[in-house]
Amino acid sequence: MPTSLDPTQQISQPSSGSGWRLGPYTLSEDGMLMLGESLVSLSPLQRRLLQCFVRHNRTLLSKEQLMREVWGHEYVSEVSLARAVHSLRQVFAQGPLGSQLIRTVYGTGYILEASVRDLDPPSGSPGSPSPTLLPAALAQDDYLDALLALRQQDPYQLSHSESLLRRCLKEQPQFTPALVALTDTLLLRRACGGDDPTSLSEQIEALIDQAQAQETMTVELQALQAETMLQLHRRPHEAEQSFRTHQPIAQEPGPGQRTWARMLLGLGESRLALQLLKTGLDPERPYGWLLAALAHAHLGQFQEALVALKRQRQTINPAYSLPLNQLSEALILASQGDAEAALACLSASDILNKPFGSLHAIAATVQALAGQKAQARSLVGEAHRLEPRQLGLASLWALATLNLGDKAGAEHFFRLATTYGCAAEFYLLDSAFLAPHQQDAVVTHFRSQVNSRPRSQTETLLAIAPWQSDGPPAIQTA
Repeated sequence: MPTSLDPTQQISQPSSGSGWRLGPYTLSEDGMLMLGESLVSLSPLQRRLLQCFVRHNRTLLSKEQLMREVWGHEYVSEVSLARAVHSLRQVFAQGPLGSQLIRTVYGTGYILEASVRDLDPPSGSPGSPSPTLLPAALAQDDYLDALLALRQQDPYQLSHSESLLRRCLKEQPQFTPALVALTDTLLLRRACGGDDPTSLSEQIEALIDQAQAQETMTVELQALQAETMLQLHRRPHEAEQSFRTHQPIAQEPGPGQRTWARMLLGLGESRLALQLLKTGLDPERPYGWLLAALAHAHLGQFQEALVALKRQRQTINPAYSLPLNQLSEALILASQGDAEAALACLSASDILNKPFGSLHAIAATVQALAGQKAQARSLVGEAHRLEPRQLGLASLWALATLNLGDKAGAEHFFRLATTYGCAAEFYLLDSAFLAPHQQDAVVTHFRSQVNSRPRSQTETLLAIAPWQSDGPPAIQTA
């Protein structure tokens, strides 16, 4: 039976003009979808469904409304409608916008949340270029090359990605996908221990302000904004509250979901991160598996973590070196007492042949656990010679020194972490990696220092150490 819409959810009038700009895409009135110079193939059903969404952009469409406009009647099963929406999402899944541009409002309908502009504004009205209009060919090459570098998840490629994205934005400052990618790149550099947070804060806030001014705040940018609160301003309570506010849309699989999961890992909320990632992990795609592995490892679910790391390697381009994957596996194996396999993974990561940096703290921990104490002490000695603000992962250096039996060194690095900030301090705080040292006075003091900062104490936050036996069941990754 036809049903009427709630008066608060009335459908907007269709846009006028000869077509629309949908982020970097253009859609003509006859349903031709273009990405730059390339035609994107659509089935007749996908074409009608997309046209319906763009005509009613940012408006909640009930299932009945979609059935009437797309099929011409309401005698369509909800399963058929859900399949059609999923099929349309897949068209965008590998493109600049990702599949999360169509959001499900459970029990009600769907919303298209991308930025839509008339392709040809009506005569007499001031036309403005879309903030996500695809840039010129050279700038487009820079953007795509930067994304390719980011997908390799190699911390030593991040500077290259940043350079490419800045060059792209210099060509077209309002190209939103590049703006999002640059913000993500800068925060990834911070998460890997690079860059003084004070030098990043202004840059990232300017990028987010630009997106807000253009009204192009995506799910991913909202997550990056929360991560900025946590990593650059050390305001975990506000980051948590932001997640609670955006939790419904954060659950949609895609880049936004993974960015929210990364922010939760930074808070040490691995249970929540795993719950969030559960709907987005695809055994045939590499996205999200490294985050799932880090969450499992934090909880002491080492076997599940190793399976997730293997899944990432199996589904990603074999030409990628994946140093973070191999470093994570080395640390897990070393924590399990498998020294030979841990050192083999450490060697495969090639980290010891890279310029000295924060990630060498993981290498030092692996060496300390695997019996290479002299090599580990040598790396720790290098860290002692750095300026305090250069130690972006000071708490991980403390972990390395704890495994060397150097309590004074651990106290020094923990003090630097709490004084200058550390991207890994909440993650490490109640992690399985720190569990063997939980009774040490230096660890107890570090925990009291970190916990002295105000954080909300809601039922979803960790009331017990997550490596204890009564944790949640692991995600099935096999």
